[in-house]
Amino acid sequence: MKNFLAAIGVSFLLTNGANAVTFEFANGADLLTPTWVATNSFSKGGISGTVTAHAAAGSGVVSWGGPGIGVYTGGPDDTRVDGMGGDEWLTFSFDTAVRLISVHMRSLGPGDDWDVYVDGTKIADESTQNNFFFGNVIATSFTIRADDPGADVSESDDFFIFRMRVAPAPVPLPATGILLIGGLGGLGLLRRKKKRA
Repeated sequence: MKNFLAAIGVSFLLTNGANAVTFEFANGADLLTPTWVATNSFSKGGISGTVTAHAAAGSGVVSWGGPGIGVYTGGPDDTRVDGMGGDEWLTFSFDTAVRLISVHMRSLGPGDDWDVYVDGTKIADESTQNNFFFGNVIATSFTIRADDPGADVSESDDFFIFRMRVAPAPVPLPATGILLIGGLGGLGLLRRKKKRA
């Protein structure tokens, strides 16, 4: 009986403690489309979704290079997520809810910071935390945004997104499963009590 209950406990932990998946974006490594496009896809370890480029100044594409992925709007714009000439941002959308763990930026300069949104709600304003930890939030999307510096171009935010870590959202054990485990435990106790008598 002890082995049976232990097996149930292990299976519960395995379904709720799924392993994290790390997506690496240096040179577009974990992107599925090898060209610069407005929306690119990613898929690894059972987690899939899209990353979409946005720019306040117009349309942009998801750019990628050695340090990671960014936004390119054409002309003199560089390929980082930057605030020159208007805000730029990348939105990561997942096919199913995931547990957000962290995102890591590269090619940072003094004064670089970012705004972070989860499912459309701003959770961090002008953050400099790198790795940025989400606190294991369950969500279907997040956005990293660089601000326009206004008149002071020396304060422009610019960076690449190098890596993100997410995990499958935990699957809640249904109430009937809890009742089943409780019932089996009760039967085990009754059996043990009978053996003693």
